[in-house]
Amino acid sequence: MVRDELSCRGNNECISELLDISSEENRSFEKLAKLVKSKQRKSKKQINVLTEEFAKEPNWSYEFMKDLAVKLGISYTKVYKWHWDKISHNGKRLKGR
Repeated sequence: MVRDELSCRGNNECISELLDISSEENRSFEKLAKLVKSKQRKSKKQINVLTEEFAKEPNWSYEFMKDLAVKLGISYTKVYKWHWDKISHNGKRLKGR
């Protein structure tokens, strides 16, 4: 009986019905999930500030990166990753010389 229902209507429709979620709510949830997964790029202004701060002092502390993240309105992780990439890129250029 369950197999017949699944083959007729499909997995998602049956599961949605079982969870008491309408098709419209399910589509809204899928759209929300896609928005959450999408990357949010840093603005030009944010990149400029990161670059200026790196030019002043390339060795950043944890506290400095936390403060900078708050100032720029982005996560600490994004600041850390940008800094890590910048250091890695500079290191590779120096080794190549």
